[in-house]
Amino acid sequence: THAQPPAGSIAERLTGKLVYHGEIWIDKQIKNRKVFELFVRLGLILALIKWRPDAIWGLASAQMAGHGHFTRVGYPVLERGFLRWQWASEGIDPVEYLVAVERPSLEAIVEEMLATGALCPPEPGQKQL
Repeated sequence: THAQPPAGSIAERLTGKLVYHGEIWIDKQIKNRKVFELFVRLGLILALIKWRPDAIWGLASAQMAGHGHFTRVGYPVLERGFLRWQWASEGIDPVEYLVAVERPSLEAIVEEMLATGALCPPEPGQKQL
């Protein structure tokens, strides 16, 4: 791996309390993109509530990065080449992407989900606020 991130990496700017967002595995039979995106967003929100981080970061494969999954769930930063494996195992991308979201963006995600009812859908017969 790199001894340090590439020059100009957002990793140089991320400071304070950081939370790592690890892998999420959903059964292959569940091919609903909305389910995947909801699980990831809920993970971000739970981390925000529990730890109040300055930022949340994770690693992504080229396949996941290329399909736009992380952008749709709220990660505004997708940086190729953050991590390069010297000895990659079979099936592992030799170059990984850094995904990152800082607290103001996390708070905006929560506001958006509350405004659209995605976080707290109204009870049957009630209007959404």
